[in-house]
Amino acid sequence: MHVIVPYTNLRSATRTALDQTGYPIDYVNVSDGDDSYWGLLDEAWRVGVDFAIVEQDIIVEPDTLASFEGCPQPWCAATYPYLTSDSYRGLGCVRFRAELVAALPGLIDELALVDYPNHGPKHWCTLDAALQRLLGLHHYHVCADHGRVGHLSHWPSHNCVPHPYQVTVLMTVYNASEYLQQAIQSVVDQTFQDWRLLIMDDGSTDPYVQTLCSEATRDPRITYQRFDPSEEERAASARYATLFNWGAAHTYGKYITYLCGDDFYEPNRLARMVQTAEQTDAAVVYGAQRLLTADGVETGCRATRGVLTAAAGLVDLNSVLHTRTSFDKVRGWPDANRLWRTADGHMWDRLTDAGYVFTPVEGEPTDSKHYRPDSVDQRCIRGETPWAV
Repeated sequence: MHVIVPYTNLRSATRTALDQTGYPIDYVNVSDGDDSYWGLLDEAWRVGVDFAIVEQDIIVEPDTLASFEGCPQPWCAATYPYLTSDSYRGLGCVRFRAELVAALPGLIDELALVDYPNHGPKHWCTLDAALQRLLGLHHYHVCADHGRVGHLSHWPSHNCVPHPYQVTVLMTVYNASEYLQQAIQSVVDQTFQDWRLLIMDDGSTDPYVQTLCSEATRDPRITYQRFDPSEEERAASARYATLFNWGAAHTYGKYITYLCGDDFYEPNRLARMVQTAEQTDAAVVYGAQRLLTADGVETGCRATRGVLTAAAGLVDLNSVLHTRTSFDKVRGWPDANRLWRTADGHMWDRLTDAGYVFTPVEGEPTDSKHYRPDSVDQRCIRGETPWAV
């Protein structure tokens, strides 16, 4: 296994820890330009052997590299504290097998095309998040069963990563533009204002969706990301779960919560949820939900049922807020293609299986859900594809 340490300012503690592993280390200076790190990855990919990356401020354990070498998974990583996560798993300490390189020979070329708003293609700052995104889109998932390593820099030294905020709202959108403005406005109108909204449009064919989302980004707290999956990619996974995982990897809030683009929040939803989480020290909270017809006529309420140790089938995804730490612990959403109707229930099972309980937000509903004849759920019930073609 080729072990590579890209550096611009190598920490002595990093070198000392690596010396104790017994592995030969290839130290590579990447200070020549913003794309030098990309060039290192490109060269390693072209060589086509198993290789590990340990960044300049990571303190490995004596057995970290041996654990990587013995792992059969194509992509594995050790976790470390970074940003608001206690168990981040990125390029800081990672290993890629030759079989992954052979299966995706053009991956680093794909990486070169990713153009983030704050940086051009190949910029070192974007590689971590972009590479994780691309691997996820190719249906590879990291094995993080390799313990925890130290990290000397919990926050980046540059200014392009936003400072922490309390709540990340992840919104998935696919057409249904007639509901979208209400959904976005319901976040903007929250009495609790320390949030960021990421709107993820999964290739809507309704052109008004892109117009509404672009207009929404006039609020600096709102980001819009459009995806254009092929029909094969749509069929390969439960897309909304795939997007939630992507969104979580590209945001930094202490809490994560969800909203479908055809539903909406009550104005005090975030305030009540954060207050309940903080006052009860709960990692997962949920609220009651108002049920509406496609035309907005109220038909009932999905009430809270006290503290839940099993929430699948009882709690809608629009009604949950949880910590980023809990999300990281369960490795995010399951997104197998058989889970189009039930991915949220399987995610709730992951949380409860990990020992988390769902703590109720008492009182009035926190959100409202439209039941549309063309929703994913109804299309699946009728035996149709989950998305309109």
